[in-house]
Amino acid sequence: VLMSAALSSELSHKCNVRSILIRKDDEVQVVCST
Repeated sequence: VLMSAALSSELSHKCNVRSILIRKDDEVQVVCST
């Protein structure tokens, strides 16, 4: 199962990427939900 998640502004500037793919068994930290 694939999902995409937005990166924080700090990480997006550092990596020049706004979002990243999340795969099964990846660890993520949820800081805000809508």
